[in-house]
Amino acid sequence: MTSFVKDLKIKLPLSVKWFCIKIALLFTVWQLLYLFVLLPARIPDKQITIATAAGTSKVLNWLYPHDNLRYKPAESAIPLNTMVAVYINRQKVIGIADGCNAFELQVLFIGILLSISRIRPLTILYILVGVPLITVCNILRCSLIGWLNINQHISLSNFAHHYLFKILIYGLIFYMWKLYAENKSDYGNA
Repeated sequence: MTSFVKDLKIKLPLSVKWFCIKIALLFTVWQLLYLFVLLPARIPDKQITIATAAGTSKVLNWLYPHDNLRYKPAESAIPLNTMVAVYINRQKVIGIADGCNAFELQVLFIGILLSISRIRPLTILYILVGVPLITVCNILRCSLIGWLNINQHISLSNFAHHYLFKILIYGLIFYMWKLYAENKSDYGNA
């Protein structure tokens, strides 16, 4: 029986072991920092949620230039959760909560990059390009959901919100990781 168990053990390459250790440490440190420092202070969730709503309002304003578009804080049922609503002509178009601001996706993106290799110029470049790209994609996502809501495509809006846009944004992030890993190997573990 013991030889059978020994045969089942999977030999992981050292690089995979280090990646798993790094990601576990980064995740633990991040969770402690977020739960005990950032979340109670509402930094940066509140600011990113407001910026996402402002960007969504601007994009929708381009689509509906003659309508009155604005955003303002909304009541949140969850403590320590910012909720901002975008309105068109006093009708709520979309509510954006902290969970919709893409901050966790940005942290995940950076965390994987930092776990793949040490901080190098290529890593910094990918972070400087990737985080704004994720932000812009999220603003476009919220804008498209708002547009669907304005045009009374509620079932399509729900599908897009829960499935389609998540697949697209996670696909983009995975693609950026793939590009990074390929470029990293092209530059001698840069």
